[in-house]
Amino acid sequence: MMRWTQRAFVAAAALLLSAVAFAGEQPVAAPHPNFSGRWALDLGRTRLQPGFPGGITSGVLRVTHAEPAFSFRRAFMRGGESEVVEFTLTTDGREVAGSEDGMTTRSSLTWSGESLLFVVVYKAPRGEARNTVKYTLADGGRTLRAVESFRGPRLSYDNVWVFAKAE
Repeated sequence: MMRWTQRAFVAAAALLLSAVAFAGEQPVAAPHPNFSGRWALDLGRTRLQPGFPGGITSGVLRVTHAEPAFSFRRAFMRGGESEVVEFTLTTDGREVAGSEDGMTTRSSLTWSGESLLFVVVYKAPRGEARNTVKYTLADGGRTLRAVESFRGPRLSYDNVWVFAKAE
């Protein structure tokens, strides 16, 4: 018959061996969602804050996502004119510097759980502005939601953009 100290020692040894065996196993990370596709703006479900420049009649978003590469092209129709925004980043959060309309920019894209967080900071003579957009897939990958927060010296707004998978 084992004494209490012997039983405790055997139990501790078994626990230690289990921990060592478990530590050798690396958990498999779940793959991140793929945002690739052509997405059509759903104006009926999109919520634009008052004060945001209106007049958007349609929009198409094209994403090419091959982890970690991410290319984005958005074209909105406003007043019969096409407004295009394009960027190519990696999802590892690496910052990319650029310039646009006399401003310097710093952009990055990183994973936040199952969402992608895009941040661009604009520096201009009148001050600094920051646009943050959280991209999330919903409805089994048929809907792309972009929750946007823009803060600048002359303009601030929060919008929720909804896009339906077109292909």
